[in-house]
Amino acid sequence: MSRGAVSRPFICLFLILFALAGCRHARSNELEEVLETYDSVSKEARWPGFLPQEIPLALHDSAGTYLIRHPSPPAPFRRLRGFSHIFAADTVLSELQANTAAEVTGTWTATIIAPDGDWDAQALAPLLVHEAFHVFQTVSHPGWTANEVDLFTYPVRSLATLHGRRLETAALRRAVTARDSVRELCWAQEFLRQRRSRFGRLPAEAAAYERGAELREGLARYVEALVSGEDPVVPGDGFPPEDVRERAYVSGHAIAVLLDRLAPGWKGDLAENDASLDGLLGEAIGGVRVRRCAASTDENGRARAVARTDLQALEGRDARARVAFERAGPWRVEVSAQHHPLFPKQFDPLNVRILGSRSVLHERWIQLSNDAVELEVLNDVALTHGVGPHPMFDGVDRVDVTGLPEPAIEESGEANDTVRVRAGGLRLTLIGAEIEVDAEARVFRATLVRPPRR
Repeated sequence: MSRGAVSRPFICLFLILFALAGCRHARSNELEEVLETYDSVSKEARWPGFLPQEIPLALHDSAGTYLIRHPSPPAPFRRLRGFSHIFAADTVLSELQANTAAEVTGTWTATIIAPDGDWDAQALAPLLVHEAFHVFQTVSHPGWTANEVDLFTYPVRSLATLHGRRLETAALRRAVTARDSVRELCWAQEFLRQRRSRFGRLPAEAAAYERGAELREGLARYVEALVSGEDPVVPGDGFPPEDVRERAYVSGHAIAVLLDRLAPGWKGDLAENDASLDGLLGEAIGGVRVRRCAASTDENGRARAVARTDLQALEGRDARARVAFERAGPWRVEVSAQHHPLFPKQFDPLNVRILGSRSVLHERWIQLSNDAVELEVLNDVALTHGVGPHPMFDGVDRVDVTGLPEPAIEESGEANDTVRVRAGGLRLTLIGAEIEVDAEARVFRATLVRPPRR
């Protein structure tokens, strides 16, 4: 090759690197706009002790991950050219599995899975405030949370409970949208009456879950709305039976708005006492005498009828989800651990469907393990089968994953007793398991045949 010639592979490599640099530059411009918007709007997130600009942020999309204002970015993060406080890497941190608060190298960080394509600063900035508030809650108010274990045993199929929840939701909607202070007050009191009645029928842990979720997610939604300027939207037709957690976002936000109007010093009281939001509302208005507001006889009857219809629709959704899972192809992985149950490490509570008393469909992410098994399913669907009254936390004796490509199987160790399996979003490591691969049926089966190592 002559001195002036340049090889075609070198030209291709140069063009690829040039294109990547251009994409990184374009993304850095978008990131700068997001941060400018975030810093501007976060000033409206008025909460005692909450300083959004001092909380590290992490944003990830398919192009890579950005750490912002983080004191100790891990390898391979490098400072982004032109920015003193932004670090970038073409990788996905294991901590970045959802929009939440997570520890990154020992520092609590607000994490966001950003959409691919153009980043909308006006949409992302309030969401960052929401997740930054979760960091503040985790560090300063760890009691403002719900035990996600209890969501799996929440009685979503109780007609009486769902009927009462519809009446309660309707009263909350009328209170927060009332056009005068008298109606606001009387419907707020009716909301509290309906809640006391409903919670009296619920197991204590179910009521505690709702209150904890309102503190955790409802307040984060409230702070997010302070910067976005959005009012709480309580749907007139209520929530599907299984949307217990999602409802808490809305109910917590709405109660916080009522507290702003009826008990202006409530934030300080909450910080000092770790009370519930409805408890603070009750203290503020419980003794005030106004005319009583209540649902009419017709409204009460409609609420019961709709609750019954909702439960029938839930049964239909569950049945369709199970059929879709069973029919997904081409490959299926089955792990049986009947005598050596697996236990959850992490999961996505926003994307689970409870099918009956012991079966749970995980529609995005689940990690399970014992001393002989490590299993993770991300962005594929897994069905777990529990061994005890709790469908997850008493242990899982079977996991099925469908809709997978053909598994890649690697055997290693003495007597080939360690097997690693990868297929789509499935990562599986087994020690001492019987393995069967049925290529015709496209099924990989693993059965634990000895106690896990201690």
